[in-house]
Amino acid sequence: MKHISLLALAALALATMTGCHDDDRQSYPPTWKGFALAPAKPVAGDSLTVTALQDHKGHLINATQYTWTLSCTVVNGDGNFEDYTLTETDRTNYDGLNSSDPTHRFLLPEGAQGRATIAFRAVYNYSAQGIDVSYGGDYERPAGVMGSILSQSGQMSGGASGTVVFNIN
Repeated sequence: MKHISLLALAALALATMTGCHDDDRQSYPPTWKGFALAPAKPVAGDSLTVTALQDHKGHLINATQYTWTLSCTVVNGDGNFEDYTLTETDRTNYDGLNSSDPTHRFLLPEGAQGRATIAFRAVYNYSAQGIDVSYGGDYERPAGVMGSILSQSGQMSGGASGTVVFNIN
């Protein structure tokens, strides 16, 4: 009898934990693997596609804004080096329209060379109460994934930010 009661109690505990997982009513941002670049070895004048790869999707998120910034050095017509920065913003509704991996395309300027950086920032407005998290990092890096992205989450909103550094050939 004692053995059956312990078994029943264990089954009840497992059912309760499983039920809580299916009934998740909190908002939180995605976690990340890093960035993928295509082409992997870009040259000046290329169209470069940058994808922020999610490890786990976010939950109960509505209005979302992604900001992408490309910074590099360009050799101008006089042979002098100039700093080049381009910032662009994309907006979506994460749960309603698009929870896929955020992707952005840059046209690398002619004359660009050397090291370049792409900075990524995501701002998520939550549909429910958020969880408090100050570090949502990437722990496992698949082949071809570069840079890093960290998530943050508060009671009403969350976000993520990261960078990837690469060479323009």
